[in-house]
Amino acid sequence: MNNLFVYVYYDNDTPFYVGMGKDKRHLDHIKYANRAIAKNAQRNKLSHKLNKIIKMLEENRLPEVKIVYNNLTIEQAQNYERKLITQYGRADLGLGPLTNMTNGGEGVHGRTTMISPDGTPVSVLKEDKAAYEAIGYHHFNKGRKHSDDVNKRKAGPWAGGTRPEHGDKIRLAAANGAYQTRPSRGAHSESTLEKMRAPKKKREGYQNKRWYHSLSLQLELCSNKQPDWSDIQFGRLPKPSYKLL
Repeated sequence: MNNLFVYVYYDNDTPFYVGMGKDKRHLDHIKYANRAIAKNAQRNKLSHKLNKIIKMLEENRLPEVKIVYNNLTIEQAQNYERKLITQYGRADLGLGPLTNMTNGGEGVHGRTTMISPDGTPVSVLKEDKAAYEAIGYHHFNKGRKHSDDVNKRKAGPWAGGTRPEHGDKIRLAAANGAYQTRPSRGAHSESTLEKMRAPKKKREGYQNKRWYHSLSLQLELCSNKQPDWSDIQFGRLPKPSYKLL
């Protein structure tokens, strides 16, 4: 598994978070911060990292995200993450500016928990799961069932009962022809086909900040340059201001 990377979040060239992951993991924290803003989440229940990103977004700034090591194995990514956290220092320990709450290297990317025949849990790579199943291991969730209390909560007001009137409504609707197959409308006209073949117009403008941040999440790199929010408010597309490294 050689597709992991280690990334760093910066605020005005000052690192404040080190992480590891794959795909778009390095942009997830901005997405979570936007979600917290939209839900008006209580700040005292959020992490130091999220609160810092939220503060930057409220100041119309974006953190700069750099992938510093790429194409790594799990062991390499964990080692580099520990190395950078030690190098920059954790804020909670008074050693540096990082909002990380651990020394790194504890991630479980690409792994799953299997239960051995004697009941011992074992963490294995996902690509090795089939080999472990062949010798009697099973996934830790296999065969687990919800408790009666959980099932009752999921069932809601109909827990332990039935809804006979619902079946009566279905049967009555079927008798009245509600589920008959709708006749085919035939082939499309030539004018309709021409409209379907015509190229679609590109949507212009991003009406609000959330759209702008959604756009930024699709980029490989965010910058902390300030966009012109008045342009975005009136639906004008902001000019790109990103440095792709």
